[in-house]
Amino acid sequence: MSLLAIAEQVGVKKGMVQEKVQCLKETISDILEIKFGVVGLELFDHVEQITSIEALQKIRAGLKRAQSVAEAEALIHAYAKERSKERGVKGEE
Repeated sequence: MSLLAIAEQVGVKKGMVQEKVQCLKETISDILEIKFGVVGLELFDHVEQITSIEALQKIRAGLKRAQSVAEAEALIHAYAKERSKERGVKGEE
């Protein structure tokens, strides 16, 4: 396989991951708006910073069960904080 073909495959996979991340973020935005209105959408700024598919999937699942804005906020902040810790550790290496 040529180097160009490998680079194309990597590009396609990266695009697919980015598309999945964007799709999850749109779903999370919809859930926040439907369940909590404008107040819920204010939490979305924190979601925008998260790029992990796994974290976004867990947030989506948790938001389905969240009964209040406070629960949604705690859930989102937990994953946003986790991401900050990961970046801090990686930055020290």
